[in-house]
Amino acid sequence: MKIFFSFLFIFLSSPIFANDISDFQIEGISIGDTLLRYMSEEEILNEKKENINLYKDLGDPIFYEVYIFDKFINYEYLSFFIKSNDDNYIIQAIYGVTLYEENIRDCHNKINELSVKLDRMFNNTNKVSENIPLYWDDSGRSSMKRVTYKFKNQDIIALECYDWDKTYQRSTGGHPDIFSMSVNTRELFDWIN
Repeated sequence: MKIFFSFLFIFLSSPIFANDISDFQIEGISIGDTLLRYMSEEEILNEKKENINLYKDLGDPIFYEVYIFDKFINYEYLSFFIKSNDDNYIIQAIYGVTLYEENIRDCHNKINELSVKLDRMFNNTNKVSENIPLYWDDSGRSSMKRVTYKFKNQDIIALECYDWDKTYQRSTGGHPDIFSMSVNTRELFDWIN
């Protein structure tokens, strides 16, 4: 039943969700759900095999990322982080992503708009706004605008706009400008950041 709710449902709902990140949904999916509700085990293991080295620079592969490209209501695709040794495939983070290529100002406006709503929902959290250089680009011209909401248990909701330098994009053949909204357990957010 949860799968039919959307991110908009959360914004139209009562602030009862403000105390527990597992109640917050992106495209009807929550932290703590098993990914098996949305993908087969074979699909998950294929994604794990394909993506296990994406974060090799972080050391031990404690987590891996799985993608679903589908017709979502608010996002172009979703990604999920699962613990490498978890046979139940419990979701530790959900990322909803939309492309904002050549349109980074609209991405920043989206963060501002959603921040107003999240401020009302999560007024008992620690909110931090920051601009961070993206370390993959040695030129220092790529950056991320981020707003995070940290809960008492250190779980985090993050709104991010990735603004990649055009020269860097051409040289790597990738890294589009994107908006990302994520729900993260503390352990996953600490590991990836």
